[in-house]
Amino acid sequence: MSTMKISPAATLAEAHHALLKDLADLERFAQSSGESRPADVIARLETVREHLGKHFRIEEQNGYMKEVLVRAPQQDRQVQQLREDHDALWQALTALIWQAKDASALGEEFRQQVRVWIDQVRDHETRENLLVEETFNTDVAAED
Repeated sequence: MSTMKISPAATLAEAHHALLKDLADLERFAQSSGESRPADVIARLETVREHLGKHFRIEEQNGYMKEVLVRAPQQDRQVQQLREDHDALWQALTALIWQAKDASALGEEFRQQVRVWIDQVRDHETRENLLVEETFNTDVAAED
């Protein structure tokens, strides 16, 4: 029996898809009104944290940003900032989880904090994608 090896790009795409699905689910919660039971929100946030961790590990371990630096070493500062974002986003999500664990109910203020965090994740992913696209498109155009 042969085993099929999944490429790092496919693994990253799968993790990215799971994260986007989680963010959409979390966003529905954040857009709703009224009070929510902390246990329900904590479960959502912990699922997001699991997928976010996997997503970041794949990005960092498979070194796809290393290829960006090979092609565009001048992007070192931007790549470093994106790596630092990983830690900041992880810590902010962990803080949300602890805040939910300490609450008896979660209202609009907490939902707003979740919306801000989701926006930060999306901004990070957009900047990451733009850097990769710009680097590889510039490299391809230079070869033409």
